[in-house]
Amino acid sequence: MTDRPEPPDFANSRAILIGTGTYRSSGFQPLPAALNSLTAVEQVLTDPRLCGWPPDRITAIPDPSDIRELLPQLRELARETRGVLLLYYVGHGVILPRGQLCLTLTDTNPDHPDAGGLVYDRVREVFLDSPAKVKVVVLDCCYSGRAIEALAAGAAPAGAAHIRGAYILVASDRAAHVVPLSEQAEATTSFTGTLLELIRDGMPGGPVWLTLGALYPHLQDRLRQRALPPPNQLGTDSANLFAFTRNAAHRSPFATALAAAFARGRLHRDVTLEQLAQESDRSPEEVSSYLSGTAIAPRDFVDAFLAALERHGVPLPPGLLGTLHELRLTELRESPLPAVQVVYLQEVTEQLRQEVTVLTRERDDERRGRLADRALAVREASRLAARLTAEEARSRRLQESSEEKDRRLAAAVAFAHIRESDLVEIRREADSLGRELGVLRLQVQRLMDPADGEPSPPADADPVVAAAAPSPVLALATAPGPEAGRTAAPVTRPQSAGPSRPRPPRRAPVPVGRVLAQGLLLLIGLSVVGVGFGRFLDESVRVTAHQGAPACGSPGLAAGVDCLKPETGRVTATFSEDGEASTAYKISVLRETASGTETYTVGKRFYDDVASGTEVDLKVWLGHVVETSYHGHRADVPLYDRWEMVLVALLIGVGTTVAVLGGVLARLENPGVLWGAPAVIGFTSWMGSSIFVQAELSPWVTMPVGVLCWLISSAAAWGFATV
Repeated sequence: MTDRPEPPDFANSRAILIGTGTYRSSGFQPLPAALNSLTAVEQVLTDPRLCGWPPDRITAIPDPSDIRELLPQLRELARETRGVLLLYYVGHGVILPRGQLCLTLTDTNPDHPDAGGLVYDRVREVFLDSPAKVKVVVLDCCYSGRAIEALAAGAAPAGAAHIRGAYILVASDRAAHVVPLSEQAEATTSFTGTLLELIRDGMPGGPVWLTLGALYPHLQDRLRQRALPPPNQLGTDSANLFAFTRNAAHRSPFATALAAAFARGRLHRDVTLEQLAQESDRSPEEVSSYLSGTAIAPRDFVDAFLAALERHGVPLPPGLLGTLHELRLTELRESPLPAVQVVYLQEVTEQLRQEVTVLTRERDDERRGRLADRALAVREASRLAARLTAEEARSRRLQESSEEKDRRLAAAVAFAHIRESDLVEIRREADSLGRELGVLRLQVQRLMDPADGEPSPPADADPVVAAAAPSPVLALATAPGPEAGRTAAPVTRPQSAGPSRPRPPRRAPVPVGRVLAQGLLLLIGLSVVGVGFGRFLDESVRVTAHQGAPACGSPGLAAGVDCLKPETGRVTATFSEDGEASTAYKISVLRETASGTETYTVGKRFYDDVASGTEVDLKVWLGHVVETSYHGHRADVPLYDRWEMVLVALLIGVGTTVAVLGGVLARLENPGVLWGAPAVIGFTSWMGSSIFVQAELSPWVTMPVGVLCWLISSAAAWGFATV
């Protein structure tokens, strides 16, 4: 069982209203107020804003006369009721000799009331035979408290333990208060009038539905304040949860939100009710009824109301207009008034009609888009077919060229083998000539530097004899070989009387200025190269720093740590760019934290699934978008800066050229290399650094590879410059 009151199932419920105001016996005073009370109770029960009973589920019996007709009617109505069975009686009540309560009818005799009246024990039997889940009795008569005593009699077989969900509300345990007869023409009884007044006023701050148990304390207070007899009640089981009436003082969430917006305007800009009424073309009374919740504001008033507050500069929460319209539709839907239900259905129908119009337009646009895409696909297929044909022809040409190159390579290999054998023979001959040249060089050295003490031929020697003497050169030339020449006795010749021949001069020392210039150029060049590699390392770290970075808001993330910030962007345009090799698909996105749109390259499926107005997810690293995703599609956004790579290439190319110039300045044989080296090394540096950075590889991989490539290119430039 829940503690929240729920409205009854009126389709299986029955309300029986009995009122006796006319009596044939003079022993009972006429009660015109009783019939007025009967009519008033029926009006409250059928009011859709209060109790909401359907008129066909209410049986009103004014001035019943014959108990023999009334009692079978009560039994028949009670037996067919399975929901809520409500009995209301207003009239005179008398006490029988045994203390039983008897409800009087028109033909009741004061001397024998049990013969023509409705004894309450019979009412209890009728209730016991009914399958109704909740049974409610409201008695507005004298001594009606005896009904509670009868219900609470635990010793009786028909006591409270046998009645599930019973509730009794009585006017008084003693004689009830009756207004003077002269005032009863338009009046109701004191008890019923106070009860109906409480129902119409409602309970401020109370729930939407009110039970009789919730109304009872307030009814008791009002009767006490008016010095009227106190009422009494008794409830069992689930009867306390029977939602008897709507709370007339309950303010809906829609009215509460309207009143809160008006209070904000009055607080910040002193906006008055009359100003809002004038600007919204409504009377102050109408605006007041909308703010209090007694009437539901129409849609155009809500729009004009918020527009007036904005014109006065009242700060309003974002999305308030949409929230108010949703609350308004909810209140229209839950309203019990048929006229309000008609308004709700009309607005919902109009809204559905607009949605159908929008969907129809979108369907037509999509159909036209599909036709355009189909035509584009046909053109693209034709273009690709033509390109495929061209590629096949190019592939055949490349294959033929490759076969021709293979044949030439085979011929070159054969020619290289022939030249290799010739080269071996030439090397063998060169070795032989080298040995002979060594012998001749040794002999010439000995001839130019004669040994000390060797006698010179006399001046008057015969020239023929001198010519006949054996020549040392000839002797060395006829020796078996270099080793034999080296081991043979030194050949001497007569020393001339003149002075000895001087030895060759020593090599001149290298100038200090040139050494310093070479060292300075080498230091400057290597420094510039180091700066270039440093900038390349910084760019690599910047491009790859977001990999593995934590998401902002992750548990345990320290303050000040850079993190990936999630954002949402709205697609403003989609377009494609056809290239020679492929087609680039791009989307323009308006970020929520940046002004202007940014364009990103995405895949084909990503491009096909988004349209203008689609919300996509973004990941932002230090203010730059690094990833965009939508429904499982993901596209990386590179942080590559091409101008930074151009600067890196210039630094490495120029620095390498200056360093090579410093190293080969003394042996420079090919100055043209120094003019071409910056362009070649700079271009290769730009290509390599651009590829490494765009691939987003780790700096621990890119730096060693880059340095190795630089060393190779520098060595090549060094070698070509000295050839």
